[in-house]
Amino acid sequence: MTPTWDPAGLGLPGRTVTDLWVNPGDAQEAFAAVSGFGTAHLFHTTDGGAVWAPSGGDLPDTPVNAVTVDTSGAFPILYVGTDIGVFASADGGATWANASANLPATVVMDLMLDTANDVLIAATHGRGAFTARLSQAPPFASITTPTIITAPVVVRFNVPVRNVTTSNVVLRVQGTTTNLPATATCEDAAGNALLSCAGGQVSLARLQPSQPLIPGEHYVAFVNLAGVQKIVDDAFGTDVLFASKGFRASLTEDHGSAAADYTWQVVKPTGTPGPLGGSYTQHHLRRASASYVFKGPQVTWISVAGPDQGIANVYVDNTLVKTVDHYAATRTYNVRETFGGFAAGDHVLRIEPTGTKNPAATDSFVAIDGMQVGDTTADPTPHVVYRWQPDSAFDSMIGYVRSDLGTTATAAATSVTFPFRGTGVVWHTVRGPSMGRARVEIDGVNQGVVDNYDPNGGVVDIPYSGLADAVHTMVITVLGTKQAASSGTFVAVKGWDVQ
Repeated sequence: MTPTWDPAGLGLPGRTVTDLWVNPGDAQEAFAAVSGFGTAHLFHTTDGGAVWAPSGGDLPDTPVNAVTVDTSGAFPILYVGTDIGVFASADGGATWANASANLPATVVMDLMLDTANDVLIAATHGRGAFTARLSQAPPFASITTPTIITAPVVVRFNVPVRNVTTSNVVLRVQGTTTNLPATATCEDAAGNALLSCAGGQVSLARLQPSQPLIPGEHYVAFVNLAGVQKIVDDAFGTDVLFASKGFRASLTEDHGSAAADYTWQVVKPTGTPGPLGGSYTQHHLRRASASYVFKGPQVTWISVAGPDQGIANVYVDNTLVKTVDHYAATRTYNVRETFGGFAAGDHVLRIEPTGTKNPAATDSFVAIDGMQVGDTTADPTPHVVYRWQPDSAFDSMIGYVRSDLGTTATAAATSVTFPFRGTGVVWHTVRGPSMGRARVEIDGVNQGVVDNYDPNGGVVDIPYSGLADAVHTMVITVLGTKQAASSGTFVAVKGWDVQ
């Protein structure tokens, strides 16, 4: 029978294909080795050869004559034979390590794996064949970088290792030598959490940065940099090969981005007595929120009562613990609400305005003046994470948050700050019949006032471009002004795209 041949090379260069490896467990996946110079030398397909993508990473620009993949371990290890030796990759071909120890300086023409006998065989041009014990090869680390700015860097090892620390698994801003603060947790091959990353049996490590990544920033994750105590395999004490992987943090963030810093209104009354630190924060829209992490069995929310104060729901660890009404005919400070009886460890106190009030109140504001944990000294400037009103609070399905300023004469502006790295940013906002005006600043430079009033409404994208490729800070400030036809002064944030 004469076979019929069809083209299967979209994406391959017009050069000699020197070798093919087809995944024995998935015939749709294959690697192709390519000779010549000036192009990629290894290509990968996952659709049976219809489309090929370069997979040579940082391989030297030299012909690749052979390719094979060891699929017997925790993750695949690629091996290629080239005109200058053997190279190996643990991350699908993104980065490569020279695996030519004790090989003569000659062309490697073919590779064959014999995993049953723990052997990799290399056939050379004119120098015979050579074997290497797979179990004695230096252990590999495979790095998976985060696609979410709060997610960890994940490092997998092809054999159990020890001595994993935050000095030998690190994350840096590209081009710097400073390790970002982070914590490490580890698992064994069965996925069980280990008490220590240093003691051995580590198959996976997670490096969790202490702060969210900056959207659009360029980072590099490293394993076993020079000059630090090395991660070694448990069996032989062999150093894990150096590995690194660069990436750019998320370019698309929605309104709930951990990078976005929302504020409530900051009120600075005159006269005494006054608030703890000379000011307090407040908001009045239903389901706007203020969240505070505390440790231990008791926390006290220090608030304000007054003629413009309304009703709030208080939650601890997402459980409603109290509904309070802080209306008072006269302004009163140091109003305390204490909640206790919690287990040891971390808890989250969340305070949400209900948007409702005593009939005598002039508004429905809810105030944060401070926090006190247990019997410690009250903190007038606690680290509180503020959020504006989600559109789900008024049955919208668009997916955004909004703020206005209410009617209190002493109320200052609310704002949201968004850091990013890039040459531009797009603010996704919402126009509508109740929308008002916002001022936009980038790096402290006024970009103008945006008026989002529209009798019909809808999502709108507002671009800001022409910036230097650096870290920038966008601040969107609610002005509390509007067109006469608008029924409100709301400003909405749906999200951002970084360019």
